[in-house]
Amino acid sequence: MLALALVSAGAAAWAAGASAAEAATTDPGAPGRFGRQGSVSLSVERLFGLSHASQSSGPSTTTVSLMGSSGLELGVAPYGVPRIGVDGFLGHGLSLGLAGLFAVVDQNSTTVTVLGLNPRVGYAVHASDGLSLWPRLGLSYVNIGASSNQPFTQGQSAYALAATIELQVVVTPLPRVGFLVAPTFDVGLAGTNSDKVTQIGLQAGLMAWF
Repeated sequence: MLALALVSAGAAAWAAGASAAEAATTDPGAPGRFGRQGSVSLSVERLFGLSHASQSSGPSTTTVSLMGSSGLELGVAPYGVPRIGVDGFLGHGLSLGLAGLFAVVDQNSTTVTVLGLNPRVGYAVHASDGLSLWPRLGLSYVNIGASSNQPFTQGQSAYALAATIELQVVVTPLPRVGFLVAPTFDVGLAGTNSDKVTQIGLQAGLMAWF
């Protein structure tokens, strides 16, 4: 009877431990779980990738970038500028966030400055251990300024507005740290002189949450 009791107690303890471990990976409220209610993520997005940008009236360009677009192509592919984002999770995977982007490049006596904001809403879905899906929808507004370094010249500025769709895949090999990989679609809605910029790409970045 004593041996049977010990075996039964051991089996119960093992079952309880297994249940706790399973709950830690399936419970949306488990500590350290990506997308947990009340958590906040900090991300550096579009650090490197491939994109194709086109204007409703003007040139198009295909870019393979590390740390974002470079040179005067910033004026043609402004949505590829790396951005810093903050997202808060409200519960059931729902997130609200805001990202900002800023870049300055000097080339051929011309300075190009890009400044923008990206408010967005997302929904995080836990796929498996170390892998989540996080589709997001928002708007991207950018202001593009170009000025010559030559004396007595005037600068020019323009703006572009796009609907932004990101099908984020979140890979989390370490607790609270992950990689972002996403097809991105910035569909032009408006722009200076009705010139719309549309940019499609495959982008990657880094993130952490707490």
